[in-house]
Parts: sequence; structure tokens; C-alpha cells
Amino acid sequence: MNSFIQRHRDVVIGQLNGFDRLRFRGSKRLLCNVGGMLSYLWQIQVLLKDFKDYGMLVTEQLRQATVQVAQAAGVADLHRRAEVCQAANERYLESMASVQAGQALGELAEPLCRPIRWKGQRVRAINPLSGEDAALLAAVARGEFTLTGFRNRDLRGLLFKATSDPVEKRRQSGRVTRLIRLLRAHCLIRKLPHTHRYVLSANGQKTIAALLSARQADTAKLLDAA
Repeated sequence: MNSFIQRHRDVVIGQLNGFDRLRFRGSKRLLCNVGGMLSYLWQIQVLLKDFKDYGMLVTEQLRQATVQVAQAAGVADLHRRAEVCQAANERYLESMASVQAGQALGELAEPLCRPIRWKGQRVRAINPLSGEDAALLAAVARGEFTLTGFRNRDLRGLLFKATSDPVEKRRQSGRVTRLIRLLRAHCLIRKLPHTHRYVLSANGQKTIAALLSARQADTAKLLDAA
């Protein structure tokens, strides 16, 4: 930049300095967990069944405000950015609105608890009460994967200890590939087109949320409700 100014100093009448862009890393932890989100919705008096409409309203308000700022700044690819953000927001809203009443837990869990055939091959059952399968379900249901999905290496970092051994890395990667196949076969996740990322399916959002909640349920309360 300094060389450019030196070359054209005869016609440059001023210099404005500032940030080209800012990137914030992290998350709003209050809203990035079920308890925090439920508390927030209770405070603003929004029912779970109305969350999707509320989220779409807030998204549209944010979109309009962003469009005004971007147009003023001369951003050229705003339309494509809006499409990507809208798709991510819709996946998030679907996951938040997946809570439904009136369906027995057994109806959700029963199909997972038996082997199936997928693409001509046998795929084992999922045992949501076992530690290994429960850890897998909890990993893919993490909030940070709701918008952009998860990759093989994302799950490796959650399910296995970090290693610098290339042989062990390949072994872990192969095992995660088989676990992803297991989840796809049981229709709990789906692949995002033209990527190596996966997100929970509509069935996966509902089923995994119910199963993880059941694992954490207080047995005394369950017996009282029986």
C-alpha cells in the first residue's frame, strides 16, 4: 500500500485507514446449549412450537440490516452469502423445532436397535444405552455442528485421544468412516451436497435428542411418572 501511495502521490489527496474485516471466534455459550436456549425463550415468552416462526422473523430482521450495511459498503457477492447463511439458519431452526410430544420413546428407539441392510450390506444395530454409541450420538448432536455440519476429523477429535502417529490417525479415520456409515444407514444423518460434511436429518434431530434426554433422566422421576 505504501509503494502504491508513493507512486501516485501526485494524485492522492488523502489516506483512510481501517479494518478490511473482523473475525470473531467463539460462541455465545448461553445460547449454545439446550438449557440456555430454553431459559432465553422462557424470558422472551416464546413457546417451543413457535420457535421456528420467531427464528425466521429474527433472521429476516438481521438479513435486512446486513443488506443495508453491505450495500453501503459495496459488497458484490452478498446474494451468495445470503443463500449460504439462509441454508444454515434453516437447519438450525429445524433442529430447535424438532421437539414433538405424543410419541413414545420406544417407537423412536426400536428401529435403531436392530440390524438393517443398507446399500446391499448388513449394518449393525445402535445401542443408545451403551457408552460407545451414546458418545457417538452426543458428538454428532453438538451445537456447533448444527449450522455447518461435521467432518470425519471433527468426530475423531471428540471420540479418540489426539495422536501424532500417522498409522493410528489412519486407523481412527477408518473407524469414524464406519461410524458415519452406521449413522447414515439408520437415517440419523445426511450428507451436505458437494461437501464432506454431514448434518443431522430431521429424524436424527428428534430421535437423538430424545435418546440423550432419556439417558440423563432421573430414575426417581421416571418411576413416579410410571
